Amino acid sequence: MLYICKEIGSIITGAQTNYNYDMEERILVVDDEKDICDILQFNLEQEGYIVDVAASAEEALAVLTDVHQLLILDVMMGGMSGFKMAETLRKNGNVIPIIFLTAK
Repeated sequence: MLYICKEIGSIITGAQTNYNYDMEERILVVDDEKDICDILQFNLEQEGYIVDVAASAEEALAVLTDVHQLLILDVMMGGMSGFKMAETLRKNGNVIPIIFLTAK
């Protein structure tokens, strides 16, 4: 599944990815609701993914590295929004695939 997400991400952005498909699949979950993070982390880890969690976009920008293959990003958070974080990433050339979460 993650392999497909990587390929879709490169197709959507038109960018070439430098992913090493042999490395462990690592996901960064960004949400200011701890319960949501806990549920996502538990279920993704049950499927064999390594999951890192950040409680804000600012924290996520500080910990996001090229070892992450997917970003699961809440749209509405205190401080920087998920959309603003995604915009910042794209302006800096980061083409990581993003799945947006929203309660609305």
